[in-house]
Amino acid sequence: MTVSNSIGFRPTTDTRFDKRRQAPNPQQLGASFDRFCEVAQQFWLTNTLPSGDGTILVELMTEDIRVGIRSLTIANAIRRVTPARVVIVLGADSDWLSFQWTYYDKELLTKLAHAYGADDVIDIHEIVDERVRGVRRDFEVAGTVIPGDVRSGIDPETLESVVEATTARVARVPRLTDAEAEKAAEVRRRSVEFSDVYDGLLQHLNPVAVVTSHVDYNHWGLAVESAMRMEVPVIHVQTTGGLKAYMLGPERRSEEPSGST
Repeated sequence: MTVSNSIGFRPTTDTRFDKRRQAPNPQQLGASFDRFCEVAQQFWLTNTLPSGDGTILVELMTEDIRVGIRSLTIANAIRRVTPARVVIVLGADSDWLSFQWTYYDKELLTKLAHAYGADDVIDIHEIVDERVRGVRRDFEVAGTVIPGDVRSGIDPETLESVVEATTARVARVPRLTDAEAEKAAEVRRRSVEFSDVYDGLLQHLNPVAVVTSHVDYNHWGLAVESAMRMEVPVIHVQTTGGLKAYMLGPERRSEEPSGST
């Protein structure tokens, strides 16, 4: 995959990252992955309740397949007791592909999601990209039309804190200066669209829970912000070590805006 630098992006000088890019993809799993998906599909088909009117929104926006397996396992654990559809949001943008992800594989994650019984998979970054270009049209998710004109109810200060945290992360600076102003404007445009799309999804899909591997930065954190504002439980799956997860309920919502956790 060829990745072009975004406005204001500083190419990484970390030689460890170059070595990672040059190394074989550790997730070229071949036949063993195919067998795993077949077994997973057979197991979850008989060990979850049929899809209901509710929806579990699951994020698969990290490259490590182990994290995806954890998130999907948590979602299906919920489906053992609560009938619900599973809708996956995935994808990556040029900033994160340039300095963070070295082998993000959307096709592999999509196959994994379907093996775990996902009802639909959407690339939220593609939707946001289109909206940034000025095209805000309706889109269909799991048989439900999500209107393109939904506007987020996020508090402006909360949005700005997410923008600042995200810009600092992608620019890899400890704090923002005038040098990051152009990048911050770009991140703000995308963040507004992420928030609008997440509000649209949660308003129209009758959400049971949101399952995510991160609670910070715009493409992850704004899903959490929308869910908490709409009193939808959030399950935060730990990305390291074994399978651990934390629940964020509406009662845990802070009155103070936060951008990064």
